[in-house]
Amino acid sequence: MTVAARQLAAGELIAPDLAAPELAAPELAAPELAAPELAAPELAAPHLVGGKPGISSELIERAAPVSLATEQWLPVLDALETLLPARGLRRGSVVTVQGSSSLALALAAAASAEGSWCAAVGRPALGLVAAAELGIVLHRFPLVPAPDPSGGAGPGGWAWVVATLLDAVDLVIAWPPGAGSAGVRPADARRLVARARERGSVLVVALEAGAGAGAGAGRRTGARDWPEAPDIHLAVARSEWNRLGGGGGPEAVSGVGAGRLRGRRVDVVAGGRGAAARERRATLWLPAPGGGVTGGGVADGGVAVASDGEPVVDERGWVQAV
Repeated sequence: MTVAARQLAAGELIAPDLAAPELAAPELAAPELAAPELAAPELAAPHLVGGKPGISSELIERAAPVSLATEQWLPVLDALETLLPARGLRRGSVVTVQGSSSLALALAAAASAEGSWCAAVGRPALGLVAAAELGIVLHRFPLVPAPDPSGGAGPGGWAWVVATLLDAVDLVIAWPPGAGSAGVRPADARRLVARARERGSVLVVALEAGAGAGAGAGRRTGARDWPEAPDIHLAVARSEWNRLGGGGGPEAVSGVGAGRLRGRRVDVVAGGRGAAARERRATLWLPAPGGGVTGGGVADGGVAVASDGEPVVDERGWVQAV
C-alpha cells in the first residue's frame, strides 16, 4: 500500500477538491467585482456634473485638451500675434475684449483650427457663419446662447455655465448678462478667474463698446462690465467699413451712397498686467475683404460707424458714408 493510500485510509489525506473550500465557486471569490456597473456609482447619470445638471461627461471627455501639459499657450492668428506679449494666449489667463464680438471670436480661431474645443456663452444672436469664416470649427464649438440671467452661480445661471465650460474646453468666450440683470458679481468673477487658472483654460470676456474692466468697473459703466482686472485687455479704438463701388471695385466714398460692404478695418489697442502692461497697437481687417483676419492696410473707402462698430444706415436703408 502506498503512503497516499495509507493516509487516505487513516483519514489524514482529504480529497483535493475539498482541501481548499475557499477556492470553490471562484466567481464569488471577489464579490467586489460583481456587477461592475455598480462598482463606481459616481459615474452613473453621466449628465450630472458636480451632482447638478450640466454638460455631459461624454462631452467633457471628447473635449479634453489635445495639447500636452507642457504646452502653456494657445495659438492665435498671425494678424493678432503682435497684440499679445507672447504671441499667444497663456493657459489660465483672462482676456477682455471691448467693442467687437468678431475680435473675441478671432482670438479662438487658431486654437479651434488646431483641434482645441472652444465655447460661447450669452450671445443669442451670435453669427455662426461669421464664426466659421474666421476659422472656428463649429463641431467643436458648443454654444449656450442664453443662460438664466438671474441664476448667477446657481445651476443654469451665467456664472455656473461659464464655470462648467471652463472645466471642459480650452477656451470660453462669454458675454456678461445684459440690461435688466444684476451683471457679474465680483465674487462670481473671482471664482471664474480661479477656475480658469486651475483648469488651464482661457476665459475671453466680451464687453460692449464703452464698458469697462477692472476693480469697480461695474459701478462706473453698467451691468455688462467685468469687475476683475484682466491679464490682457483688447479694445477697438476705431472702426471703418469698406465697400465696393458700382463698378465692382473699391471706391473713395463721400456723401451718402450705396454699395456692398467688403470688409472692416479696425484699430485695436492692447494692454493688461505684467508682460502685457506695455501698450500695443495694431490695425486689422476684421473681417478682411476676402474673409478671415489680416493686417490692416490703407482703406480704399469707408463708411460711418456707430459707437458699437456697426455701419450707420439712413432712413432709406443705405449705409452712411464718412
